[in-house]
Amino acid sequence: MGARVPSVVELASEFGIAASTAQKALTHLKTKGSSGPRAVSVRSSPRPAGSPEPGGDA
Repeated sequence: MGARVPSVVELASEFGIAASTAQKALTHLKTKGSSGPRAVSVRSSPRPAGSPEPGGDA
């Protein structure tokens, strides 16, 4: 059995996103489901325009 899914408000607060965005993500997961564990990369804040990708050639 998996862990409890955070609420829309909890997700929005934790990731600094709009509640509507969190709701869309949860709806997507409910309708599309999950085919198992996957590696996901989440950036905590956007990079300024023109800044290089981390680990990329500068």
